Amino acid sequence: MSLEENNLRIEEEHQENLQTSSDHSVAQAREATEEEPPCPCFVAPEEDLQNSSVPEPSNIPQEPYTIPSPSISVVEFLSSRSNKRKKTQQDNEGPSTSTATACTENSNDFFDDKVDLMEHYILYRFERQLPIFKEDLIRFVDAMDEEEFAEILQRTSENIEIFFGVTVQEVDTDNIQYELVSKLKLPNNGRIHAGNGLPKTGFVMTILGVIFMMGNHVTEEDLWKFLKQMHVRPGKRHYVFGEPHKLVSEDLVTLQYLEYRQIPDSDPPCYEFLWGPKAYRETNKMEVLEFLAKVSKNDPRKFSTHYEEALKDIEERAEANKKTQDEE
Repeated sequence: MSLEENNLRIEEEHQENLQTSSDHSVAQAREATEEEPPCPCFVAPEEDLQNSSVPEPSNIPQEPYTIPSPSISVVEFLSSRSNKRKKTQQDNEGPSTSTATACTENSNDFFDDKVDLMEHYILYRFERQLPIFKEDLIRFVDAMDEEEFAEILQRTSENIEIFFGVTVQEVDTDNIQYELVSKLKLPNNGRIHAGNGLPKTGFVMTILGVIFMMGNHVTEEDLWKFLKQMHVRPGKRHYVFGEPHKLVSEDLVTLQYLEYRQIPDSDPPCYEFLWGPKAYRETNKMEVLEFLAKVSKNDPRKFSTHYEEALKDIEERAEANKKTQDEE
């Protein structure tokens, strides 16, 4: 099989997987099943979680906020841009569109197509634990020169980092290849479980962000209400995350990225999530806030109270490290 035929097969297979998962996500979003009555400790039963107010320290003025979150699911991210470009192309075909404008937008669409191809190829190779060589990437996206390849790779890297919480890094200078490196030290380079699969680091960072934004702890009810906006539902297997309830309540708790505990004096018992010890060791509030802000295309300083708390967290960590070094 030639390289071109193999690349075409890779793209077709990945697109089929995406379409199947996307259809499943849409079906989940359209389900009209009745939700179980909220736990008595559910803090905002009639408000959307994104508009909830977070308790602040008494010496800091209260301010409303919106949790910065992915506006679309991972699957939608991988499949939606081509639909947008189709619409743009249809709009360009109208009589009011000038030839120069149409050419410029078609050129941009063509470049975006190459970014999409590179994303699909890199994720496909990572998912199956196959090496990602620069030479193959260049040929797969048909990059005209080194400058165009560098620009496509940069855009691709930014997109993958935003939605998967991993960075694209060059690892071999002789026969140049790339790896996706998790921002957290999750097992199997972000996959958590051994074997094939896509990284779950972005999902973990999102949960840590929700906990931070909700006052450093979030009720179980609130967390799942938020995740359902991303088409992530307990008991519904997800293309990237597997069975979400097991991932959140068992795997991440066992790995100590999350702490799961009963809320004191709750009757009937209600539970909440907090950052686990490993989360505190491997990231900080500023990194998590910047990640969520980047995903939602916001400036992290827009969330002023939490930005100040994140700065304070950095200062306290620096002082603690200095104290430890002095004692040694």
